Amino acid sequence: MVNRFKDFFKSSLMAAASVILPVLLLIFLFEKILITLERLATPIAQALFPAQFLQTPHAMKLAIILIFVLLSMLLGFIAQTEKGQKVGRWLEEKTLGHFKMYHVMKEFSERLIPSKTNKLFEPALLTRTDEMNALVFIVEYLDDERVVIFVPGVPTAFSGNLYVVPRLDVKILDVPVMDVAKVYSRWGVGYSKIIKTTNTSSRLQGIERSRMN
Repeated sequence: MVNRFKDFFKSSLMAAASVILPVLLLIFLFEKILITLERLATPIAQALFPAQFLQTPHAMKLAIILIFVLLSMLLGFIAQTEKGQKVGRWLEEKTLGHFKMYHVMKEFSERLIPSKTNKLFEPALLTRTDEMNALVFIVEYLDDERVVIFVPGVPTAFSGNLYVVPRLDVKILDVPVMDVAKVYSRWGVGYSKIIKTTNTSSRLQGIERSRMN
């Protein structure tokens, strides 16, 4: 009994550390980046804006924010170039690339934005013959009338399991991706709201079709 408790405590502590440490590192790096940007932007602001303007309350902060936005747009433009992508991948490999959780969060966040290279995580309801339903995400459609689904874990929606199920076993939900993720992070709270919203939307669509006919 004692050994089981020790193993459970050890595994729980390691799992928590794998999540918390990368987050703390991101916060630390973000803070350092802000401090560095402020040091770089201050002389630029002093050179671009009149001294009288910078002496007004919060003027320096507004100027720094404006410069930060412009620099972000410039970096975003550079990041879209081939050389910029190579530099970005190199920096990623040398820093955050060593953390597994970073790759998980990056992949999940990229899936939230549809593009030519990835597909949107489609919220869906998995319906099974044993009447045990589950909120899932459709990851990919296969050619044999099956789909790959991702079933998040509780309370971390960034980790879970992948399954291949028949297309008829899943019902696409007309709800935002983050609403489903919040249900898992809140231990199921909000599930009824999603189902009610989906049922209401389905009824409205049915009424609209009947009117058109």
